[in-house]
Amino acid sequence: MPPSSEPGALLRAVRRSGDEAQFTQLIAGVAAAEPTFAGAFAAVLVDAARHQQGTQVDSLGCVPPRLLCRPEETVRTAAGQDKGRIDLLFHTLTFDFRLLVELKLGSGYGEDQIQRYLETLDDTKGRRGLVAVTTNVPGVGEPEDDRPFWLGSIRWRKVLSTLRELPLSEPLGGQWRTWLSIMEGDGDFGMSTDETAVRGWSMHARTRDALCQLMEGLGTARRSAPADGTREAPSVGSHGAQRDCRPCLSGRRQEDQLPDAKNRGGPTAAARQRAHRPATSHHPVPRRRAEPCFTVEARRPGFAQLEGSARLPGAAKFQAAVKWLAELDPPFSHDPKDRRGYYARVRGHDKWLRPNGPDADELLALIKTDLSALVESGILDPDSGFEADLGVTIDPDSTAEE
Repeated sequence: MPPSSEPGALLRAVRRSGDEAQFTQLIAGVAAAEPTFAGAFAAVLVDAARHQQGTQVDSLGCVPPRLLCRPEETVRTAAGQDKGRIDLLFHTLTFDFRLLVELKLGSGYGEDQIQRYLETLDDTKGRRGLVAVTTNVPGVGEPEDDRPFWLGSIRWRKVLSTLRELPLSEPLGGQWRTWLSIMEGDGDFGMSTDETAVRGWSMHARTRDALCQLMEGLGTARRSAPADGTREAPSVGSHGAQRDCRPCLSGRRQEDQLPDAKNRGGPTAAARQRAHRPATSHHPVPRRRAEPCFTVEARRPGFAQLEGSARLPGAAKFQAAVKWLAELDPPFSHDPKDRRGYYARVRGHDKWLRPNGPDADELLALIKTDLSALVESGILDPDSGFEADLGVTIDPDSTAEE
């Protein structure tokens, strides 16, 4: 059998999906081979944690450009008590800087795992901190945001593109990027976008409208058929008997777009899209035509409580996410008078609608861009104050005819 010519075939053969220990050893191996890799890798993680744990990250200070990296290091308190093994320990020669890193590829924390590691930092000297990198948002096991030396947890998908770009000499750089691509393909870094599903979704409106028109035509033909059973072609005009045919996906008029980003309040637990066109009507009443628009929204109906009190669990993370989203270009806007509490970039029809219907490629690009920003902000994380959303009664979405 001829050898495989696929790039990275050997790496793929030895790769074990979901194996955290293997990935830990690989990172340490690359750090041992490339003097600046450890410092650059640690800096990526610290920078990613900055927007949700700014105070703690600022206390840590700048990451030194050259660090040593130890894999699966046993950590102890100042009194020598064993607190377990941390996946990666980044430190300087004199230990005046140390960063503990816990890696998770789909698994959860062990019992009091994060707290035990933090206890080893309480009585030590120098700049120090602990950050976790996880595939999914941890449901349990994380301390309060104001816990000293806790830099928080970040998602692999948030830092993956930056990790790929870390400067490495060849052929090590190519091997590193190939390994990350293999892990991404195996799903170790979390959800990826199904382009086929998005393309299918982008076409559903045209298919739905065609079916609506067909059913309306059949219904009109049935109602107008003579009693003797002979058939006549239906005639539907501005005064015909055609019923309203409204798309089930509601939308927002261009004149009702979200206000300036400065008037921000809060977002949603489920990201969703919306597009619309005005409903047809059998009444010849002039009405202002509403322009279709498209949004990927984060809805947080409890935003008023989270904006008004920093003491609520997750409020600090929520407020940081709100600020970060509002400072993007273009920003995510919010209407504080709307109790549904959504954040969104309103995309006008010129961005995605063509004469023959929605542009699947443009819609896919908008979805990727806006959904990635919402995920990166942390506004959709369960620990960003979701308790405040529970039990909040919200108004239903308005339709294009309202």
